[in-house]
Amino acid sequence: MKDPHTPIKVTAHDALSPTHIHTLSLLYRPIIGGDAHSLYMLLHALIDRSRLASPTYPHAFFLDLLGLQPEAFIRARRALEASGLLETFEGEEDYLLELYMPLSPEAFIKDSPFGPYLKHVIGEDRFADLIAHFKIVRTQKKGYTQRSVSFDEVFPPLRKPISTRAAYIESQSKKVQISHAKDIELVLDAVPKSLLSEKMRTTRVKDKLREMAYIYQLNEEELQTFIKQSLNDDKTIDFTGMRTRAQRAYQNKERPPVEKKTDAYNLEYFKRVHPKTLLEETTGMRAPAGDLKVIERLIENSELPLEVLNVMIAYVLKELEGQFPVYNYFEKIVAEWKRADVETADDAVNHIKRKLSRRTAPSRRRGGREKPVDTDIDWFDEYLKEQEEE
Repeated sequence: MKDPHTPIKVTAHDALSPTHIHTLSLLYRPIIGGDAHSLYMLLHALIDRSRLASPTYPHAFFLDLLGLQPEAFIRARRALEASGLLETFEGEEDYLLELYMPLSPEAFIKDSPFGPYLKHVIGEDRFADLIAHFKIVRTQKKGYTQRSVSFDEVFPPLRKPISTRAAYIESQSKKVQISHAKDIELVLDAVPKSLLSEKMRTTRVKDKLREMAYIYQLNEEELQTFIKQSLNDDKTIDFTGMRTRAQRAYQNKERPPVEKKTDAYNLEYFKRVHPKTLLEETTGMRAPAGDLKVIERLIENSELPLEVLNVMIAYVLKELEGQFPVYNYFEKIVAEWKRADVETADDAVNHIKRKLSRRTAPSRRRGGREKPVDTDIDWFDEYLKEQEEE
């Protein structure tokens, strides 16, 4: 990107909110530097909100607006890339800069390497001053009984979901709760505050406990027991130890048989089923604890929607003739799908379709020898036929 005439286009996933701007200014800027912060804000300012993309500009345009030399521009760009705010893609004659949203203040401070790094850069006193800008006082619900109904108690299931290829801006919203989910609030309320810290009662922790309860089929009493058995001296939960206890309990339980799924997959199935259920209904047997551990890690680490993981698991099971691989196998697919912007079940199916079409297309290696054709895609063929008939 040394030529000042090199075309550059910018794309983004969403527009910046006031919280994003504060997070970038107060938390990211001390680490990435002023040039990188200015570059990120400029790139976002050039985005057309309706398309989430910018016109194409020459490289010199950015240098002039920022008042930077090419070397300083590269350093600023690399700082954004290293901090997860930007991805750079090189084409044959141009570049594409893809912007990513900053972490939430809570994730930045608690769950990323940035928190300790920021504290090291600006000192403990300044660190305390900065994070105070993001603290909130939550309304206590003690003495109240939750009366809200779940989504499926009000809205009946529909036979046919909306089908559209358009992409829409995604914002943070209340997560839809299904009525069969465990009452995590009651479980945590039963654990004395003298034993369990408030930071273990956040939405993220509750979602993690709810997910673990579903995967390992734990009732409220078992979940409460495992939490108490897994408490650390600092009043936090040792999730590694808790997971081991949950796996052991799952292995020792008598479980009813699973009916194997025999009809074709469809988008509605991918969107409503849990990966654990999909695995068991696809194989026709209860998932071993080791396989459930892989699923749990996928849900926690991949940051992909469950519907995308469902398509991935169904595809991998077919590719490997029913064998469920180790986590590292899925990790490579997750990286590939993220690079391809797979964010929905529809995206995942279309991505697989393109991949399979490349594998089945006639092509030749050097020396004139043809590549073998992959025909092991019958489940996907069935799904495609259903799409065409609709």
